[in-house]
Amino acid sequence: MELFSLIIISLCVLLVGFFAGKTSRKRPELFWRYLIVGTFATYPLAVGGYTWYDELFAFSFIVANSPIKILSFNNVSRSLFLLFLGYMVCQSLRGMVVVLEYGDYVDSIRKVRWPMFFLLIFYAYNRANVSAVRNVCDLDLSYKITVFSLIFHGIYILWGVAAYFTNGSTDYTQYAVNNFGYKYFGVNPIVAIWGSTAYVASMLPVLALAVIKTLFDPMGPRRVLAWIALFVMIGTEIFFNSRVGGFSLAATLLVAAPRLGIRRIAFMGVVAVSLVFIASYALNMERSIEWYMEDMQRTLLLDDRGSNEMQDIDRKVWFYSAIPALTDNVYNFVFGYGYRTSGRVVAPYVFELFESYGVKRDYAESVGTEGITNYAVDTGVLGLAMFIGLFVSAAFEIVRVGGVWKWVSVFALVQMFGWLFVINNTDVLPLFLIIMPAGILAQLNKKSSVGNAAGT
Repeated sequence: MELFSLIIISLCVLLVGFFAGKTSRKRPELFWRYLIVGTFATYPLAVGGYTWYDELFAFSFIVANSPIKILSFNNVSRSLFLLFLGYMVCQSLRGMVVVLEYGDYVDSIRKVRWPMFFLLIFYAYNRANVSAVRNVCDLDLSYKITVFSLIFHGIYILWGVAAYFTNGSTDYTQYAVNNFGYKYFGVNPIVAIWGSTAYVASMLPVLALAVIKTLFDPMGPRRVLAWIALFVMIGTEIFFNSRVGGFSLAATLLVAAPRLGIRRIAFMGVVAVSLVFIASYALNMERSIEWYMEDMQRTLLLDDRGSNEMQDIDRKVWFYSAIPALTDNVYNFVFGYGYRTSGRVVAPYVFELFESYGVKRDYAESVGTEGITNYAVDTGVLGLAMFIGLFVSAAFEIVRVGGVWKWVSVFALVQMFGWLFVINNTDVLPLFLIIMPAGILAQLNKKSSVGNAAGT
């Protein structure tokens, strides 16, 4: 607890000094009063054996009192983002060292990808902030993303149809990882090229926002294409039985309902039911509306009728496994174990938790976890706090800019965070481009003096 107390006290002193300095900047007559009282109150402290608290207070106080505009939102969000990237590069290098200590030299070398990954994000951020890029507005961005969505989901459905008629299930499109489909099911590796349905559907919050905005484009052909893209998206989630994708799309439409209106929502509902009917009967997939409802219920509520009914017990176990890993000691609680080490760290806890639920699993030295556990265990509460802070700052930026789609955009951001509880999408570059200051969602809400109905 000594290290934890040291960090908490230091942060509190920094915050007090910051607000005192900011207040005295507005009222200069308070400068010496606050500085004297602050330094006298903090220099006797020696929490953790350190006596630097008066220096921390004075540093924070002077910085806040200086004429540097460090309180503007853009500067705070950008500073947080850059600090986060620097922290993640250090954690990635640390993760390589930790894996090396396990004796896995090959995996340690492979993890050189991760510091390069965050340096790539840093480079992308810098390029996005040059004036030539920052000062322009792509009025067709929503429409272009809508076209992409239609093409992508069309190809995805074709692969699913091929998998269904050649192997009897759309699931076989998802065995690309380690080529499981080919090894264990004899599936053609050309068919098994996709990740899990939840992984594929994780792009839905952004795609749905772009498609919905394009429904209001002043050009008729674009609106027609947006309707087609929306129905293809709905059909994709039904055909592949992507429960989290279905929830995401339905929730987005619900949030956008005040803007869409009753007639559009009713029309979408009729089409969705029709697509369920087609998937159930026309394709002989033996699914009824009742089957979909029961499947959703098993997803939301773990059934107590036996382990076979615990459809998403894996995610629950992964999430809970972070608790004993983080409470091992204070240092790991604050700083974690190093990036991409969580699979090894939580493996014994995962095995024990499965046993406690009565589910048999073979022990593995390393396991896959969903994103939130990955970040918590790898980077500690410090890294997790910065990561969450980027979502919060991005949401505030969207609200600050405003526009009729701001709440749908904020909800898209909320969904991207929620996806971390379902899959591990922390290695997905678009996630960081979304939470980046002036990132993807900010671009979709960007306004221009030229403007059009879809972009305002």
